Amino acid sequence: MLEEIDRLAAAAASVGELDAVNIRFQTALHLAIILDRPDIAWLLVSRGASLRRQEQRHGDSVLHLACRLGRTKCLLAVHDALQWRRRTSAAAERDSADRCDVKAVLHSTNYNGI
Repeated sequence: MLEEIDRLAAAAASVGELDAVNIRFQTALHLAIILDRPDIAWLLVSRGASLRRQEQRHGDSVLHLACRLGRTKCLLAVHDALQWRRRTSAAAERDSADRCDVKAVLHSTNYNGI
């Protein structure tokens, strides 16, 4: 099953649709966090999924959601995938963009001001 998800994530990333949203503005990464699937979260982040998208109900980013739901394994998976992306990234610009993205997400607030 993970191989299939990885293949779909790779295909989605290649056409710029990895961060597509459902009617609640949840990405596949949001759903991986909700379902407590750190393996899928790692795959999505390693393929380039954004941490910045906010879902509709609470305005939670994936980091907000993981903290609110107590998904520590998912948080660790996201961290590990970001570290893996930095180590394997050939472009210094992408590394810099990833750092800025994480900083922006850490400083963002949801609809409750958290």
